[in-house]
Amino acid sequence: MQESGRVRIYLAGEAASPQQKQQVDRAARREYQVLQGINHRGIVQAVQIREHLSGPAILFRHRNSDLRLDVYLDAYGGRLTPETRLDMVRQLAEAVRYAHNRSLYHRALSARSVYVSAGEDGSDPVLRIADWQTAARDFETTLHRTLGDTPLDANLIADVAQVYLAPETDQEFADPVDLDVFGLGSLAYLLPTGRPPADRRSALLDRLREEGGLHPYAVADGVSEALDLLVFQATAADVQDRMASADEFLRLLDAAEADAATPEPSGAAAPDPLTVQPGQPLDDTWTVTRVLGTGATARALLVRRTESEPGGESDSPRVFKIALDHEKDARLQAEATALKEVGGGRIVKLLAEPRQLGGRMVLEIEYAGGFRPPGDREPVSLGSRLRGEGALGYDQLERFGNDLFEALDSLSARGVRHRDIKPDNLGLFKRSDGSWQLMLFDFSLADAPDQDLHAGTRGYLDPFLGGSRRERYDDHAEWYAAAVTLHEMATGERPVWGDGQNNPLTVPDAELHIADELFDQALREGLTAFFQRALHRDVEERFDSLREMQEAWRRLFRTADKAPPTTTPATVGMTTEDIEDARDQAAAAGPKPRWTRRDCPPGPSPSPPPWGRRPWRPCSTSRRTRSPAPVVRAT
Repeated sequence: MQESGRVRIYLAGEAASPQQKQQVDRAARREYQVLQGINHRGIVQAVQIREHLSGPAILFRHRNSDLRLDVYLDAYGGRLTPETRLDMVRQLAEAVRYAHNRSLYHRALSARSVYVSAGEDGSDPVLRIADWQTAARDFETTLHRTLGDTPLDANLIADVAQVYLAPETDQEFADPVDLDVFGLGSLAYLLPTGRPPADRRSALLDRLREEGGLHPYAVADGVSEALDLLVFQATAADVQDRMASADEFLRLLDAAEADAATPEPSGAAAPDPLTVQPGQPLDDTWTVTRVLGTGATARALLVRRTESEPGGESDSPRVFKIALDHEKDARLQAEATALKEVGGGRIVKLLAEPRQLGGRMVLEIEYAGGFRPPGDREPVSLGSRLRGEGALGYDQLERFGNDLFEALDSLSARGVRHRDIKPDNLGLFKRSDGSWQLMLFDFSLADAPDQDLHAGTRGYLDPFLGGSRRERYDDHAEWYAAAVTLHEMATGERPVWGDGQNNPLTVPDAELHIADELFDQALREGLTAFFQRALHRDVEERFDSLREMQEAWRRLFRTADKAPPTTTPATVGMTTEDIEDARDQAAAAGPKPRWTRRDCPPGPSPSPPPWGRRPWRPCSTSRRTRSPAPVVRAT
């Protein structure tokens, strides 16, 4: 089958030395490899890689009418409304969040690395991030590891892109999250103003040194205070002042969109659900509270009943999943079918039959965040919680682990497989009484055929599928993903096979590396044995059934509860009963704040992390707790 698109040819044959030729070849293969398994409308798709006379050539899906973002703005910028410009910012931020959730980092975002597909008159722009030759991706863990452990190569970045890059870009092993957040901020400066942050790299650095960040308000009228604050915090010159993640960027973008939202005039045509902004109505009954994200199939909106409607103030929120196009309708129908079968308990429920809204297929689904107030901005998914605060504590690990097993047991009883179990598909559901539980959502892959061994998310897929013994997806693969999720809950990281880069299916001596040094001391022995069995390369050595795996999980906590507390200098002279009372009082007081890799724990500064791959950032005040830098406006 022939396929047309855009071809990028890496001119390895013109390299001045064998070393440079190898460098170019490595960049080409990195770009192709990091994009495998990535399926998001905001990220280009690499179809195939071939050898050309001049060097490696990659074929990307691409339309002849697609334009680079800077060229598109020159041609159609005058026709764009403020709402459209904000939607373009959101598209980029959601694509970056999707990439980061899969341990993929661009590191060199600029106007030249974004393509725009639009109508003949420039309307309805859809943005896609391209040029991933500078990317870093860790396929197996949550640590920031590049393919081949290569630092960012400035020779792979066009000169005109330099005015969008973070000031620390030239530093070896700069944090890829920091680089991408700054790139998002630079593009969020460009889109409302129509201007790049500076006309040359030196001018950008001077501006950052003098102002501490970028202020679009200073050069363009109509920029709201919320949008100005978003850009300023994303482009903070000091990485300790810069916002910590794409999730945080999107939370501030919610506020900027709410500021920009204009009430729909009475009698106006129904809005397109794919472009409606927070604060705007979807119809006469529902108003958008928050845009939760856009994936490969649908856009998810958090909605509440309009206050003028009966029960509007007390009605719990729900999620509307909007199909991106009619080709995705079948996928949403399949998800609805699965939710009718399994919804309830620890699995979100389908609240209404699929229907059309504004010409789009819509699913109404229970909100995985539960009963939260309208202004709530706390993490909704377990994945966001783990990335922001680290591993779960003892009690949460036990409770949430049991929740996951209950969800799996419900699926098993009905013969349904989720096919994409991971922390990002587990909601932190707040019950009406204020307590918490996990809630499994996103059944968009539940109808994937068993022959499709690549459906799901890399890092959670069972790497031992595909051999002659296991040519189809099976229950063991579903439980493998659950075990990786439990390991991430316990440590904040995923387990690693071998060096994390080779396929353990074809490398028999690749060993499983469990982060046992990060386990709670009371659980270390039990968790180590549990994961060594649950993740074993031979399914015959794994748990025979979900029930056996679940019982092993519960047993390790019962064993830890029966063990006498560890004696410390503070407990010398205390009876066992006194120690137990103290532990119960500490548990009742709630979890203590965790320190993350960007924070300092009490006492001496910690040693560099044992994995030795990601550069160690010395302790400093946490960005998540520092007050935001002041906004300085031009007069």
